[in-house]
This record gives sequence, structure tokens and C-alpha cells, in this order.
Amino acid sequence: MDVLYNAIKKLKEIDRAIIILYLEDKSYKEIADVLGIKVNLVVVKG
Repeated sequence: MDVLYNAIKKLKEIDRAIIILYLEDKSYKEIADVLGIKVNLVVVKG
């Protein structure tokens, strides 16, 4: 898990947020709503 979290820390802030929310079992729509972005951006980045 340490390797995973160290890799996540190196990501851009938006990418890091998407990954963390995804790991918390949030749907693409929920992630988009939280971050204020379009769902298609979550899908492309995720």
C-alpha cells in the first residue's frame, strides 16, 4: 500500500483527487460533482 500511496502523491492534484475518490467507491458522477468537472473528464482521467 505504501508504494501505491507514494505513486498517488506524485500525481497532479486533480488526478490524485479522482483516484482517491474512486478508491472510496464513489461513482463517476459523484466524483464529477465533488470536483466540479464533467463526468466525461473523470472517465478519461480515471
